[in-house]
Amino acid sequence: MRALLMLTACLCLAFVATACAAGGPPPPIEGPFDGVWTSPHLGYDFIITGPKGRAVSSSRATIHRDELVFEILGINESMQFSGKQLLSDGTWHEFAGELKFDGRIECTDGRTSWVLERKP
Repeated sequence: MRALLMLTACLCLAFVATACAAGGPPPPIEGPFDGVWTSPHLGYDFIITGPKGRAVSSSRATIHRDELVFEILGINESMQFSGKQLLSDGTWHEFAGELKFDGRIECTDGRTSWVLERKP
């Protein structure tokens, strides 16, 4: 019985490792920002894990897969935060954002506003 449990555990671990190595599914959502996000304003999708986001797909030649494109620098209890984001012009822009009750993130850099939406 113990050998069967060990074999099952090893097979599960091997399956998870294989799925991750092959691209596999995105990591589970753990924090309030974790997950895949998109915005027509940006022209790319990115996955946030913790305070950082990396591109997963892009229609822009200046944004590449796995490139760091988003970073939360500070956050308060109301889910308002400061951050920086790589825009399609290839430069980092600082902005203020807020995670809204409907699950969207509203962002502004003082001149332009945009919305990030979580992808299913």
